[in-house]
Amino acid sequence: MIFLHKTICIRSTPWFPAVLGILILAGCVTVGPDYVPPDTSVSATWHNQLKGGLTAEEMDPQTLSVLWKTLNDPELSGL
Repeated sequence: MIFLHKTICIRSTPWFPAVLGILILAGCVTVGPDYVPPDTSVSATWHNQLKGGLTAEEMDPQTLSVLWKTLNDPELSGL
């Protein structure tokens, strides 16, 4: 037994890790059989205009490999 402040007694229990494991696994249980996922469809007409010189084209991999240099941060460049 370990006494803390002479009022609280803590005893080591061998079943505590098992109970803790069961409680953690209980959070991973599937939701009930009546669960229906919400409708998350997006309108086909929804779009966002790109600004600031951005384009929807695929970037060159060589340009992407040194993208952080555009931030002019010596710490990032030193990594």
